[in-house]
Amino acid sequence: MNKPEFVTGTIDMTVDGMPAPMELSIPTGKVKPTRMLPVFQKMTDSFVKIAIDKITENGKTISCKAGCGACCRQIVPISKIEAHQIAKIIRGMPPAKRRKVVKRFNKAFETFTAIGLFEKLGSGKGLTLEERKVLGIEYFREGIPCPFLEDESCSIHSDRPLACREYLVTSAAENCISPTPNTIEMVAMPKKPSAALNKISKKDSPNDSPGYIPLISVLNWTDENPDRFPMRSGPEWIRIALLELKSNETASKQKNTS
Repeated sequence: MNKPEFVTGTIDMTVDGMPAPMELSIPTGKVKPTRMLPVFQKMTDSFVKIAIDKITENGKTISCKAGCGACCRQIVPISKIEAHQIAKIIRGMPPAKRRKVVKRFNKAFETFTAIGLFEKLGSGKGLTLEERKVLGIEYFREGIPCPFLEDESCSIHSDRPLACREYLVTSAAENCISPTPNTIEMVAMPKKPSAALNKISKKDSPNDSPGYIPLISVLNWTDENPDRFPMRSGPEWIRIALLELKSNETASKQKNTS
């Protein structure tokens, strides 16, 4: 299969009322959404930088750094689009490393199946924010690290999920060992591409399920759900993503003013 051609251009965006132009290189031809992940990752990193610059101006600093992997024991919601790419990354690992990582995934999946976590999560519908928080705490207390965590650092850092990129705190690092709403101060993201990608995943899913799954379900889920996402041109994927970002921003503003 021929590699897609790319075009580089600037997208004029506004963040918190300020211009935030973003230069992106995107494929011109039709591609699967997984092929767009590097673009969505760069977009996410740009929004993260804006958020970091803002908190730095307010005299705060980011606590997160390599070697601090406490947050890597939480439920990580990833889009179904990301799930297929992560499964591909695992399949491409050297045999010895792949066996080790697959073993970790299997252990985590079996542990949370045994305590009924997936049954409690269900389809993701009908759960209140408080119920999701309770499940998150239950998950965290099991102490099972992300299968990609090595020496308390992410072993796929450059390919890490969008949700992981968006998760930053300014509270003391030691607070992350036993987090509570009162001890963790998260950095507010001006826009969240992870939410947009989840919505895109949901719309193109073959059934009426959410657009995300827990990271530890990747291998099991992709085995049962082959990639049926459509092919679209890079500009079309970007258009859809921007519409979802705008939709999420509007919904968030309405929620905060209601």
